[in-house]
Amino acid sequence: MKQLHYEINIDKNQKNPKKTWELLKEISTGTKTTHNIDKLVVNDNVLYDNLEMANEFNNFFTNIGQSINQQLKKPKIIKLKTPTYVTWNLHRSDHLQ
Repeated sequence: MKQLHYEINIDKNQKNPKKTWELLKEISTGTKTTHNIDKLVVNDNVLYDNLEMANEFNNFFTNIGQSINQQLKKPKIIKLKTPTYVTWNLHRSDHLQ
């Protein structure tokens, strides 16, 4: 009975990824969990407004790649001298002897 419930709901919510993931999580853990964020501290400022918190999360995830990149040490580039090649001019007659 439970399996049929999940099959129907997953099929019904194929175009709703959020609901699909909720169902999959419920199947895997056996419970439905929700987490609400009451406040968010950013640079010693406490935010309570949902829109402000959403914007801060968006800023964080939008800029995290560039931020990490700036913290990485840049590789040291070593310039090598162009190798000198020895060329030999061999005439066809040299090979035949």
